[in-house]
Amino acid sequence: MIDFSIKGTRVRIHGSILVMMAVTSLVSGGVPVMAMMASVAFHEAGHALAAKLSGARISEIELMPFGAAARIDDMHNLKPGKAVAVALAGPVASALMCAAFYYGTTPLTRLFYRINLTIAAFNMLPALPLDGGRVMCRILGLKFGAKQATGIGVATGRAVAISMLLITAAGAAVTGRINLTYAMSAAYMLMSHKRERLAAGNGALLSLLDREAWLKKEGTMPVRWLAAREDTPLTALLPDLKPGCVHRVAVYDDDMKLSGIVEENMILKTALDDKPTCVGDMLAGYGARE
Repeated sequence: MIDFSIKGTRVRIHGSILVMMAVTSLVSGGVPVMAMMASVAFHEAGHALAAKLSGARISEIELMPFGAAARIDDMHNLKPGKAVAVALAGPVASALMCAAFYYGTTPLTRLFYRINLTIAAFNMLPALPLDGGRVMCRILGLKFGAKQATGIGVATGRAVAISMLLITAAGAAVTGRINLTYAMSAAYMLMSHKRERLAAGNGALLSLLDREAWLKKEGTMPVRWLAAREDTPLTALLPDLKPGCVHRVAVYDDDMKLSGIVEENMILKTALDDKPTCVGDMLAGYGARE
């Protein structure tokens, strides 16, 4: 792994890139891999610029032979419009480079044209971890919440990756050759889904942070009431939290008598502790029991 920083942004280059460059240099001088990595870097630079203009920060960019990933700090604090703009900035950058090489006539310019056209089109698929999937999840999150939206994006991404592997296998059976672009792109998507599943598990918590920032800025939000038993696990409560409102949870005992009220800030603090907790424990822990 090659690791260095550019103006405070950590850049990591996967070691397998060097292996791929060595292998392809024996066949084509390594030009396709170099062109691919340059195009991927330009794509990620688009995300980085949009994030900076939106008030977020790219803390890390990781380049791999089958894709790249930009780690954006405070992405959950961005308004949906800005978050969508950051996600779309990468495909827009690739489209601009594609347009720049559209009229090229040399083998190298045509190679850059094809690579950037593929990167732009592929990343617009509505599937995580692709940019189109992030746009879809941000839009769905406005209605269903971050957890459910991210779960949909992960499922779609898995379906796309498996389809690409099946196409690769079918092509290999018919032609005797393996489409490495399809195979490596599918591998990239599948390997990224563990991180996306973690994001899905924390989706409701991110929604809480979104609402906290929104309320501080706007001043008012509607209140939504929920009812729960004392023994209801916090993990069962989190998916019921919806965007666009602040929640209060009325907690009842086995006799349906009101035990107390759990405020949303209590839920946030308890969720950040990342410990198994029941709603009744939150009442006892914060002195809210009546």
